[in-house]
Amino acid sequence: MAVGVVLDLSTGRLVTSLLGFNLGIELVQLLLVCLALPSLLVPARLRVQPALRLTGAVLSGTAAVGWPADRLGLSNPVARAADGAGSHTRLLPATLTVTALAATVRTGRRRLSGDPKPLGAASG
Repeated sequence: MAVGVVLDLSTGRLVTSLLGFNLGIELVQLLLVCLALPSLLVPARLRVQPALRLTGAVLSGTAAVGWPADRLGLSNPVARAADGAGSHTRLLPATLTVTALAATVRTGRRRLSGDPKPLGAASG
């Protein structure tokens, strides 16, 4: 049976419902980007940024290779850890929010003071 028939939705109501659902999904994605981006921009100015980028890439690659292996029944501790992190639905957004706010405040203060040095540079 078609979804519109089961839910007894006319074509107009079905379009409105789908549009509302999709806009909601996009708004949540935009919110997550707004929360994550400031916390990613601060490490980009640190001296350790290349090492952080490489570590993140290795972890992401390991997880990307590991998830299909996990679906095939092979053990993958990175996939298990990532799946476990997904169960912390309140802690993760709260951590991202606090980090984003702290990064925004710190960046704003540095710009107002006119300090051009990278965040990890020694004060001399």
